[in-house]
Amino acid sequence: MIRTLVVAVALGASVEALPTVVVTGATGQTGYPIYRRLKEAGGFNVRAFVRSAEKAKKILKCDKCDESEGVFVGDLSDEKSVANVVKGAQMLAIATAAVLDCDGPIDPTPPFEPCKFHKGAFPIDVDWLGTKAIVSALAANGEKASDKMVVYMSSRDTWNPDSTYGNMDNGHQSFYKLNAEAYIEAAGLPFSLVKPCGLGSDKGEQYKLEVGHESQGYPKSDMVIDREDVARVIVAALQHPADANGLRFDICSSDAGPATTDIVGDVFRKAMYPWDPRIAPAREIQV
Repeated sequence: MIRTLVVAVALGASVEALPTVVVTGATGQTGYPIYRRLKEAGGFNVRAFVRSAEKAKKILKCDKCDESEGVFVGDLSDEKSVANVVKGAQMLAIATAAVLDCDGPIDPTPPFEPCKFHKGAFPIDVDWLGTKAIVSALAANGEKASDKMVVYMSSRDTWNPDSTYGNMDNGHQSFYKLNAEAYIEAAGLPFSLVKPCGLGSDKGEQYKLEVGHESQGYPKSDMVIDREDVARVIVAALQHPADANGLRFDICSSDAGPATTDIVGDVFRKAMYPWDPRIAPAREIQV
């Protein structure tokens, strides 16, 4: 699909000929870099799924901030608005997550004061039911399944039922993100599950990206990754679905090496297990 897309763009194809990607949480701290990078990259008809047109006006710099500008106002809990935003779409970049409202520094000990989730916006509502709703809508929208792609920003901590931050305010966020991961894997669509460690707010593209699985494969437990780098990986997954399909991996960053420039080679390839035929098509794997 991507090769066809490049030819279409070169020939001046209309927006309708491009694959449509929906970015959920497009005004969020990671959602906006994803949205911005997709718009800058070209080759996609980009839709922002947001809860507030006013917030979209400030962050996305849209004018009307309506569907004519690719901005769809709605909520993951609203079936009608979810169905509307994915109508005719082929791809999803899911950057929504339940957000803790903190009045001060996060206290990592129970009861995790002063941070709370808002009623109706707990992890069960957003990370689990919301993700399930929009993935289901994409799967059912009538577009060819093999042309679709779901890229989900999860969390490194979904492997750990005792995760401190994953259980804040008794929200069990890591548990519900794990449920979302499982649902995406079972939905029958191409997918990539990107599981960042601690999130930073630097400009990105400065550090070596470290890939692992289940919190293993990189040297430090307290590593972070800038949101811009997470966005870069998610956009690359949409640009190179054949390389990113079926992957579920942790992603962090380190200053122990040159900055990563080749996402396909140094992230997606390294995220593949040794028996993946994309890296070992003719090699017999010994188990």
